[in-house]
Amino acid sequence: MSTLTTPEVSEKAHIFNVGCEIGKTLDVKKFYLIFEEAKNILVPLVPWLDRPTKERWAGEVLPVEIRNKRIMSLFYHSVSEETLSIEIQRSGKWLVKIISGGKLSYHEIDSLGLVELMLEKTKNLLLRLSLNADKEAKDQFLEKLPFLETMTIYNGMLVVLSMCFNNITNTLNEREERLRIMRERANLLKDFASALDPLVISGQSRTIKTHSIWSLNSGGRGGSSRYTGDYLSESQIKNIWDVISKKPGHIWGSTYTQEVHEFSFGSMKYFLHSMSNLVQDIFKAERENKTTVESLSGYNYGRLPFSEDELENIRKLSTSIIG
Repeated sequence: MSTLTTPEVSEKAHIFNVGCEIGKTLDVKKFYLIFEEAKNILVPLVPWLDRPTKERWAGEVLPVEIRNKRIMSLFYHSVSEETLSIEIQRSGKWLVKIISGGKLSYHEIDSLGLVELMLEKTKNLLLRLSLNADKEAKDQFLEKLPFLETMTIYNGMLVVLSMCFNNITNTLNEREERLRIMRERANLLKDFASALDPLVISGQSRTIKTHSIWSLNSGGRGGSSRYTGDYLSESQIKNIWDVISKKPGHIWGSTYTQEVHEFSFGSMKYFLHSMSNLVQDIFKAERENKTTVESLSGYNYGRLPFSEDELENIRKLSTSIIG
């Protein structure tokens, strides 16, 4: 599928200039140049808006060569004696359906062929569109002002082109409305899923305390750094503290302190993510064979396995979430 890009101002200016040159002479045979410029503007839209011919003309017995084509609808109009339907393909070729003289035909043509076909097969339709008149009024107009026929046909071409662009705009407006409704439905499901979280339903949050030991640097360096991982019980950090507090200070004269932090979370998701991070810290330490307080001292991203006290705190917290 082709990539859509924002049109350049030069594109509109170019088709306008081409139209102005042709408009000076009202040479309808050169109108194909305008359709060619219009085609260049429309083709990038086709992959996003086309559909199968058998869907566009459902119920009709289509020629084999167009039965599996994909087309974007641009124009349809019917008067008593003629019917014209203009579609465009991804390749840029026009696919035209015409009923003229009681005969139905399909044509896969370029812009020059499109204009020649319209002038040959749907001249009455162009005249009536141009004048917005029925057959009798059209005939009366040409009887009294025959020298305006060329101008009237030229204007009919302009009406066809304008209706093509209007139909595209209407199609896009319909798509936008459908997308708006689909987006609202999708957002409803999104909000519904998040609303099933027990904490979101209750509108409350939970708090968990984490205990850790930090190293306070002195000797001119200042600052502090984490010395252990996070633990979820005071008794567990006390056991670790008993080991670390007996160690001599670092060469820079570091001392140690216990820190307690509170983390609040308003969703089950955040709670599970927090527990998952702690589990990963445990497995990381085990993979690197750091399974004692001494081996984990000063090791920022690892911790000992959960103690019974910690597991009990986790159980209580999980029960409070769903309770």
